[in-house]
Amino acid sequence: MTNEEFLKARQELNEHCELTLGIKKGEYSEDDSDRLVQFRLAAGLLNCHPARALTGMMVKHETSIHSMVKSLDLGQDFTLELWKEKIGDLRNYCDLLWATILDHDWEPCND
Repeated sequence: MTNEEFLKARQELNEHCELTLGIKKGEYSEDDSDRLVQFRLAAGLLNCHPARALTGMMVKHETSIHSMVKSLDLGQDFTLELWKEKIGDLRNYCDLLWATILDHDWEPCND
């Protein structure tokens, strides 16, 4: 893969990630004022830091990708759209984790 091809592929995945984050923001945040509200709520239920709650949810995406990669060894492949969805979800969780780490003013929600 040339550098130009790599940069184009990266840009396409970035666009996919941005679109997905926009859609999910509407699904998981009632008023768009707190992008991390679901992780705060989970942290309150689990009595932990929101980053721990988030990484617990993130594992689902990691294990899904690991299973898909393992299937490559067995000759099974998946559509590029499925790869983009799975990798994009994991990248978005990494961005949300970064935001959670930067968010020093947190308190778990117990709503």
